[in-house]
Amino acid sequence: NVAYLYGCDQSIFRTTDGGANWSTVQLPLQGSACWFGNYFLDADRGFIAIDDNTYVTTDGGDNWTVHTATIPNLGTSYSLQFLNDQEGFSSFSSALTTIYHTTDGGQTWSGNDLGFGVLGLIGDIHFPTAGIGYACSLNGEVFKYEIAVSTPEHSIANTLNVFPNPSSGTVRITGSNWSELKVFSSVGQLVYTAQATTNQIDLSHLEAGIYHALLNADGQW
Repeated sequence: NVAYLYGCDQSIFRTTDGGANWSTVQLPLQGSACWFGNYFLDADRGFIAIDDNTYVTTDGGDNWTVHTATIPNLGTSYSLQFLNDQEGFSSFSSALTTIYHTTDGGQTWSGNDLGFGVLGLIGDIHFPTAGIGYACSLNGEVFKYEIAVSTPEHSIANTLNVFPNPSSGTVRITGSNWSELKVFSSVGQLVYTAQATTNQIDLSHLEAGIYHALLNADGQW
């Protein structure tokens, strides 16, 4: 029932009843009056990246914390996505072919050039996982973006098991206490989500194919 819309008058519109009623959330923005890069993880946690600043809210937009980017003159964010409270990706108008990455909630950003001859600005990005993403330019080009992700030895991933793989439809999850499952298609589309009410997950309704599973355990994906 909770959703957000943004406008070019430095405001966000919020509904908590499925769109029947909307309220305006005023933002303490500095710089450009219009932006494109905003992302809400859930009803309370949201991010906006604009004019070298990242704005973070944990209460649905009633209050915002601002982080000034360590890279100057980033410009306006054309697309923004966060995987959790800390890790996110963005494209900015100052760099035509660069995807920016943060691991500290937007306090610092590092750039990774796509390495392609992109003909226009990156208009949209989508990262189903921290290591795989997709970028679409305003000229209609679509690129797959892969990042080498190192996994610490103490990572919870080492204590999680999903089997059988491949599966005929039902899988079991054992190991660390997990809270949420997301399943993505081979092209990055979210096709299934589940909460940890049982360790046996029925995926028989999905078409045969290759899927990527993302598990949240102890607040980590």
